[in-house]
Amino acid sequence: MLRPFEVYKGKPVFYSLGNFFYEVSGIRRYPAEGYERFDLGPDSSPADVMDWRDFDKQGHIRGQIADERFWQSVVAVCRFDDWALSQIDLYPVELGQSAHRARRGIPELANKVTGRAILTRLAAASAPFGIRISIEEQGDRVIGRASWDRR
Repeated sequence: MLRPFEVYKGKPVFYSLGNFFYEVSGIRRYPAEGYERFDLGPDSSPADVMDWRDFDKQGHIRGQIADERFWQSVVAVCRFDDWALSQIDLYPVELGQSAHRARRGIPELANKVTGRAILTRLAAASAPFGIRISIEEQGDRVIGRASWDRR
């Protein structure tokens, strides 16, 4: 999951940018324990494991992946002038929590509403580290601009 960040001694420290990409649809076979864990037979596929693990009997998403924050992150673009950190731009992304399994996990720029929520959450988490994030609209998206004390 996306965690706070800080600028320490002029260097950006990102404690976790979360996940940027999942690709499990192309896996041909999980280890045997993966099937045994869910009482699935030897003819089961990775898709069977994922369906059992990720969805309840009514088809509702469950477990860790049910939390939308697991599917959200930012791409941080750091700029340096004369070797000194001068700017951090934050592009909020989402990874398709509700997408079909074949599309889930592929990062896309978040829409304005989701992007604003991601950046607001990151700003609150990073504030104790002296980070301030302004949110600017850019067309149909938003971008975060970080500022910090430059001591």
